[in-house]
Amino acid sequence: MYVAYKKGRVGFIDFNGKTVVPLKFEPIIETGDLALVRDVSFSEGHIYLRQKGEMVLLDTAGKVKARASQFTLPQIDRLLFRQVGNMAVYAAESDSDRLQILVDGRLYERPGGSIDNEKDELELREGRLAVYRNGKWGYLNEDGVEVIPCQFEEAGKFSGGTAFVKHEGKFQIINHSGTLLTHNTQELSRLRRKK
Repeated sequence: MYVAYKKGRVGFIDFNGKTVVPLKFEPIIETGDLALVRDVSFSEGHIYLRQKGEMVLLDTAGKVKARASQFTLPQIDRLLFRQVGNMAVYAAESDSDRLQILVDGRLYERPGGSIDNEKDELELREGRLAVYRNGKWGYLNEDGVEVIPCQFEEAGKFSGGTAFVKHEGKFQIINHSGTLLTHNTQELSRLRRKK
């Protein structure tokens, strides 16, 4: 596909000149010494542009898949798409290293997160992805189902069938179903140091 501009609008045409994405979107503009159009290319089959002033994420057919208004970050610098397992994950990032993700209409936050390719924080570990909502951590499975409810103060990545979580002020271990496993304090400290 090729980007097409007309009267300040952006769209995309195919190799034969047929319109694929209508010329009804506005480019993302960076201000400074030079006004430059930013990120007018598809990544993983999606692109972010503006529609009526709002940042939107489009697929290659021009269908709006996510809107900035679906996220609660005070300032959104970009919208992104990532395929994580079987999940379609729509994300918003801000310069303050805050990341919010939208999975099946549910909004989660990833404090200190980023989904740049160099440091991709959206990684399934043993079929689980740690997510944060309403001040608590839980886990999604590869289909985007919240299989371990958001109930922990902290949540680690799974390794060897278990993950460390902080529950009611204490570090504990859970299995893939979210069951708290009992360990004495010395053993728990030893396991935590190994990971």
